[in-house]
Parts: sequence; C-alpha cells; structure tokens
Amino acid sequence: YESFTADWGPGPAVRKEFEAECGCDLEFVSVADGVALLNRVKLEGAGTKADVVLGLDTNLTADAKASGLFAPHGAVADLNVPGGWKDDTFVPFDYGYFAVVYDTEKLKTPPKSLKELVEGAGPDKIIIQDPRTSTPGLGLLLWVKSVYGDKAPEAWAKLKPKVLTVTPGWSEAYGLFTKGEAPMVLSYT
Repeated sequence: YESFTADWGPGPAVRKEFEAECGCDLEFVSVADGVALLNRVKLEGAGTKADVVLGLDTNLTADAKASGLFAPHGAVADLNVPGGWKDDTFVPFDYGYFAVVYDTEKLKTPPKSLKELVEGAGPDKIIIQDPRTSTPGLGLLLWVKSVYGDKAPEAWAKLKPKVLTVTPGWSEAYGLFTKGEAPMVLSYT
C-alpha cells in the first residue's frame, strides 16, 4: 500500500531493519490497494521481480493462488488471528473491517447497518470504489452478496441513487470525502 511505503508509514523503518539484518537492498513498489497489487503481479507474470507481496486480503487469496505465482511459505507457528487462520501460502500481518465512515457534522443519524444504508430513505450520498480495481470495492460487492444473496441486484438498484461516485481506489474516494463531497465513504476500520 502507498500508506505502508510513505515516509510517515512503517515502510522506511522496516527497510532499515531488514537491510541491516540481511545485508541487502530492499526496494518497495507501491500501488493503491490489494486489487491493484494482484493485477500488477498477474500482469508481470513469472517475470515479476517481487520476492514478497504485502497487501492482499482474504477476498483475493484464492485468485492469487490460482495464478500460480505464489509459493508456499512453510510453517508459521503461533498465529493468533481472530477467526483463525490456516494457509500454506499466505500469512496475515494485520486485519480490519470494511466500514462506512461518516462526517459527524453533516450526518447526525448515520445508517447502523448495510441494510439501513441500502434501504433507508435518506438523501445522503456515499462514495464507493470499483470492485475491479479496489479492495474495499470488492469487499462491498461481496458484503452485499452475503447480506442479500439472490436479491443483491435489487439491493444495488436501491443503493445506486445514494452513490455520489465510484472511484478507482480508496485514496481517491477518501480524498473526495475529506473535501466534503459526500457525508459517507466506504473505507476500513
């Protein structure tokens, strides 16, 4: 992620410690989010220079494995991840939830659930991301499918008038939100 490799993120400290430990040079290549990251690795194919890919979420691991571009990591002992975790290829380094972030000054009674967001009568707008290019966008797509099942198309039709715009990624969406373009944005916790 760009937030990982930024000067204010953990990347510079990780680089310093890693290079001191291994006596090598570490180069970060940053992209907007996990979907963009997986798409890049798949485009590069077997010729990718990446040794480690950091930033895929659980919605992407099956596709990543199917690409044949990821190798098993070996045993990792004592992982304590909420909900558990067992995978021979991917190792979690953090976790979070998708959430609707809202402006408390503009929105006094925000939706308390996805159903309230979709089915509520309020005129308030939300900024969401494209599931083809964004991890939160894919997360929302799967969240709607999980909650609504076969009725997901109807839910999307109800949500559509509340969507201000669909951005390629989280950074664009959150930037519009912080500029006051809409009182809600799809984000992470």
